[in-house]
Amino acid sequence: MSLRGASLRFLGALSLVVCLDGCFWFTSRAQGDELRTTTTDLSKRVAVLEKQLESDRQEYTQLIQQADHDVQQIEEIIDTATKSAATYATDVANMQEQLARLEGGVAEVREDIRQMQVKASQREDALRDRVEQVAAKVGLDPPLDQTQIPAERDKLLAAADEAAARSQHGNARSLYRAFLERFPTDDMADDVQLKVGQVYAAEGRHAQALAALNVVVDRYPESNVMGETLYAMADSLFKMRSCNDAITLLQAVIQRYRDPALVKQAQTKLREVQRAKRRGCQP
Repeated sequence: MSLRGASLRFLGALSLVVCLDGCFWFTSRAQGDELRTTTTDLSKRVAVLEKQLESDRQEYTQLIQQADHDVQQIEEIIDTATKSAATYATDVANMQEQLARLEGGVAEVREDIRQMQVKASQREDALRDRVEQVAAKVGLDPPLDQTQIPAERDKLLAAADEAAARSQHGNARSLYRAFLERFPTDDMADDVQLKVGQVYAAEGRHAQALAALNVVVDRYPESNVMGETLYAMADSLFKMRSCNDAITLLQAVIQRYRDPALVKQAQTKLREVQRAKRRGCQP
């Protein structure tokens, strides 16, 4: 039963009591007036209560509506966030897939570059060999890139000696000449110039060997390798079938120098040249 219905029934019952009071129960008018006054007060209080209840009901209705609106907004936000999360997850998956494809492409490019570098290195080596062959035919030594020439004195000399030991005659001479250009006043300059001539002789190019060895004689007259230089010149002269000149130099070595090993070597070579001279100077 609603509060309003109960109030109406209460007022109806109260009116019936008043009627009965006037007709049957009450004999005093004062008592009837007092009862009516009380009933009126109660009616006013009920009206106030009903008005207050209606105001509260409206306020509660507004609160419920606001709460419904807030809940709807929260649900929309959650739905949007859920859809965004799904979209973000899809985007991340797509980006990961693209990244994997890119990484695969980069790997392929790197491999292509590596193969190109290998082929370029092979072509460079082949070209260098061809240049050395052509240079050797025309009597030239192949030029060296500066990166191939050690900067330190000892390493440069060691590299030249190693090239000579490996019969890389052109490279050896180029390295020896690089040493002479960088260290022209070095104590080993005369030794290095001697080695240039010896490398020519080892290659069978005795005319060039004699020219290189003659530099030692002209430029370093007090050289401690002069005996070895004269011996090398005599050997190249013998190979060129100039036995008389070879004999002259060998005799000079035997007479002027006191190095037992060098003197013994010159004596052996002198006998060989003298025998060849009797056969028309055939080495």
